Amino acid sequence: MSHFGVMSHFIRRSDEQSPSHLASAFQVTNAAMTNTLGKMQNWGYVNIRRNPKDSRAKLVSLSEKGIEAYKIAFEAIIPVMQEKLEGVDIQTVLALEPGLRDLRIKLDASRD
Repeated sequence: MSHFGVMSHFIRRSDEQSPSHLASAFQVTNAAMTNTLGKMQNWGYVNIRRNPKDSRAKLVSLSEKGIEAYKIAFEAIIPVMQEKLEGVDIQTVLALEPGLRDLRIKLDASRD
């Protein structure tokens, strides 16, 4: 789930980010995020490079393979979500979406 969360984060915000910024965004320790990113790098899902402004720091971005993995995972989740939302009025869900999107944007901005 943590790997999907990181991929989803980069789908919404495609700019490179430091591991510590990601740790803050996910409210986990730097060590936990480093572990997650290390696994994702081994699978080819993220690119990690040195920050040209600070050679001690790193920058992370989602790779093409990571984008494809996200798409596959997202497609696999659709039937599960359809089952969970069975009987829920679609108009209710659609009415909630703009407010939830605005809330997510505000919460994301407060972590920056």
